[in-house]
Amino acid sequence: MERITPEMQRAINNGDGSTVELLLTKGANPGMVEKDIETGYQQSLLIKSITYRHHKIAKMLLRYGAKSNISFMNYDNDSLSIQEITAKKMAQLVYKGTKDLEMKEIIERLNNDKDQQFLRVPPDNFPEKLPPQLLIEAVRQGDIFLTRLLLNKGMDVNLLDKCRDSGYQVSILVSSISRCHDNISKLLVEKGAQTDVLYLNYEEKEDCLSKVTALSAAIDERDKNPKNIKMAEIVELLQRKIDESQQSQTSIVVAANVPEALRPNVAPSRLSQPRNSVFKIPEIMIESVDSDNEEDNFPKDESKTTSTNTVRTKHKRKPSSIQTTTKTDKRKPRKNRRQSEICTIL
Repeated sequence: MERITPEMQRAINNGDGSTVELLLTKGANPGMVEKDIETGYQQSLLIKSITYRHHKIAKMLLRYGAKSNISFMNYDNDSLSIQEITAKKMAQLVYKGTKDLEMKEIIERLNNDKDQQFLRVPPDNFPEKLPPQLLIEAVRQGDIFLTRLLLNKGMDVNLLDKCRDSGYQVSILVSSISRCHDNISKLLVEKGAQTDVLYLNYEEKEDCLSKVTALSAAIDERDKNPKNIKMAEIVELLQRKIDESQQSQTSIVVAANVPEALRPNVAPSRLSQPRNSVFKIPEIMIESVDSDNEEDNFPKDESKTTSTNTVRTKHKRKPSSIQTTTKTDKRKPRKNRRQSEICTIL
């Protein structure tokens, strides 16, 4: 797109309609784009004239063929997000704040430009290091244009999408599949997204672990809506990618919200189960014993314990999914002694 000339910029800034019209009659492009030197923010002459409430200039630009269905994308360094603005959106914002009747006329004029093809102009002010949330939000919103743009900028295709409230986390591939963003899911796979990763999360309501892979998520969505042909294609694509990878073990990602007591210590090959099924946690025996502040007072039963699987913890509650047995020491504790529990994983 053609950059704004100094003469046109001065005329727009000053609201000089006569000069603007003179430049347009001499062949100036009504679709010129202005770029802020400091922020890199881009906008068209039409958007700028609407922002400044130069009604006469805005109508003049439209009369000379300025495109109204162009969305300018700009990176905002304060919010670390991408903001988009069109002439119509800006006019609506101005009218909402001012109730300007002339601006209402411009909005009606813009509503009649439905025959124009919608065009999005990518940001020209991206920072060197892009924040991960840009791609995560693009995937969540199903924005294929922005997702492709960010991936082409070198962003990680295997980013984790983590829920701020629950701590539940999966890859952006699983996130896109769960939201039925078929085109984005295919794009992520084409760009090299990992398809054989198992994600473990803690379900607080059910007090258990849930697990999901890209394939299991796709199968779930396909089964919910058998008429969704695109999701069936994604299932086939994922199965083919997994077969091609020829990996003997599945990688595992354990979310931070999984309690230590529920973190399984088993081989990945044993975790290939359907989505949201509960893990069979190894049986845990909790022994209540007397001990000094620095060392245990009783000898350990070495037939049941080792130095690697004995952990001292203080349990506030017993998880419902863990089977426990309790042994109580009948001897009275000596002075300055504390109670501790030794959790031994069998």
